[in-house]
Amino acid sequence: MSHSFAPYAPAWDVARLKCQRQPWTHDVLRALRADFDWWRQALAIPASDQSSHRFHTYFCDADGEKLQFDVQRPHEHRCPRCGKVHTGQPWDGAWVMQMHNAAACQAERAVILMQLESGDAAQQARAVFEEILLHYARHYLDYPVHGDRPPMRGRVQPHGLNEAVWLVALLRPLRWSGLLSTFSAVDRAAVETMARAAVDLLQPQLAAIHNHDGWKLAALAECAVLLHDNTLLNWCRDSQFGMETQLRQGFNEDGFWHESSITYHFYMLDAVFSYLEAAGPDAIRDPHSLEKLILAVRNPARLAYRDGRMPAYADGWITTTLGDFAHVAEIAWTRLNRAADVTPYYRGEKPRAVRLVGSGAGPACVTHTAAHRASTAALLYGPEQIEAPTSREETSFVLRDAGIAVLKNDQVRIGLRFGADGGWHDHKDKLNVDIETATGWRSLDLGTSGYDSQFTHWLRSPLAHNLIVVEGQPQPAHTGQLIDFAPDKITAASAYGPTRLQRTVRLTADGWEDEYSVTLDTECRLEWIFHGDGLFTPEGNPPATLEPAADEYRWLQNLQTLITSPRTLVGAWRQGTTGVRLSLVLPEGFSVHWAEAPGNAEGRPLGVVLVRGRARTATFRAQFSLLNS
Repeated sequence: MSHSFAPYAPAWDVARLKCQRQPWTHDVLRALRADFDWWRQALAIPASDQSSHRFHTYFCDADGEKLQFDVQRPHEHRCPRCGKVHTGQPWDGAWVMQMHNAAACQAERAVILMQLESGDAAQQARAVFEEILLHYARHYLDYPVHGDRPPMRGRVQPHGLNEAVWLVALLRPLRWSGLLSTFSAVDRAAVETMARAAVDLLQPQLAAIHNHDGWKLAALAECAVLLHDNTLLNWCRDSQFGMETQLRQGFNEDGFWHESSITYHFYMLDAVFSYLEAAGPDAIRDPHSLEKLILAVRNPARLAYRDGRMPAYADGWITTTLGDFAHVAEIAWTRLNRAADVTPYYRGEKPRAVRLVGSGAGPACVTHTAAHRASTAALLYGPEQIEAPTSREETSFVLRDAGIAVLKNDQVRIGLRFGADGGWHDHKDKLNVDIETATGWRSLDLGTSGYDSQFTHWLRSPLAHNLIVVEGQPQPAHTGQLIDFAPDKITAASAYGPTRLQRTVRLTADGWEDEYSVTLDTECRLEWIFHGDGLFTPEGNPPATLEPAADEYRWLQNLQTLITSPRTLVGAWRQGTTGVRLSLVLPEGFSVHWAEAPGNAEGRPLGVVLVRGRARTATFRAQFSLLNS
């Protein structure tokens, strides 16, 4: 079927009425205007001789913290946690990348203010938008194609993915503005030349079912609409890795994106809705794909912790909350004909910086906040009013195709992952568990940091997960299996090569039980690992020695070993007034070790218990009891 040219755009009249009738919009507009005014003074678009570098380098090697982006210091990049200042490349190039993203974000602010305000304020916003857009249109070909991941390279940006996200954030406001037809013939030609060059750069890069390709399709769809190129628009939908294939093969039957990470799930959803807006009503023909998109917005909210934090599975981020993705739900409310509920995304809502529709391109250095529904998507797409969020679901459930089972009662929430491998972003941690308790004690998946940061090697290592580890090695890519599920019990299994693992987790009156077994063909070194909030201390303070940290344990601090290992290890993690008591039956001949490790949420201590020995088969039976429950 040939593709029509009918891109979606905000209903500006409806948005203006919303802003007149709803008090919450006034706070969002105030913060948006303050951000616009701040960037009007601070923005300096980098010249074409200032090469950009990937954002994944913009993290501290010592502690994995994101470096502080300072518009006044393009050559000084400070870690806000430890204070270390990074200079030179690649950090200077990552600063350039973020400044280009800031320009695209300012373009969105300008067009929204141009449409929602009037008089001099609207004219000022229009002038700012035209200055940004026409700078890039006139100079786009001056930026050399570059990047350290050929052939996935960019011009303004260091990678094809970054180029695509930036292009969407720049070209979408142009389409919203309706200004292209008012430009001079020379400037219209410059804009079209930029779009054609972007197509020539990005179209050959489509090669996989991947979030990168989702964003490139969104950018190519924007270019196709601008150029009125029906052939390209059909290609974006129907080609080997077109959007229909991305949706059909990339999202499972529970609506989750296949790369395992909640962060990348929403990143891809952002790309899908960006594509849908540009491509219009002919963008997706398969009704089942639309049904999966509805689940893709509904189901993640079921995984949230009590405070709204999301599990940092695979290459997720431990600081991420459900509210960080509210803008996607606001867009989905319109694009999916109100089938997606917005309200769960505002559970535990706090004031935050105004998130842009094109916020995938923005640096985090804006401080103006709004108290409620702080996103431009809420202004432009979401319902006028939402109900107060209800309490989260407190019943156990399993998402079989996503490979996630969750046990819940009023004391404990336990997640166990057993599904298919998620590719490069997967941490190879099948049967890992993450725990939240009503007392506040948690054992979280630590997620990731910037991919080029040394700290990420720790976060990806098997030692950073609650696993049985064989010979100190990460698991290969494989798929686990759900054996049994009941409201109070999960049993799942995992097998690769000669290694067979099975784990059963059961809720109890004051905590949970965890039976974890491994069977091999030959005797191997085995390690049972579990971590949680606070330092771990064995009961009775038995004699221990301080163990020199071998290279594989270099991220562990104060690694201690019991001189005599008991038949049953009893001890506790304590964090403030909360904690958890552990009683673990040790296999014969296994030794007990404990340490402190980095990477926990809010900088809290992370206590790690490590039980080590050699065996062909071993079963670890652990009972966890809440303290102060």
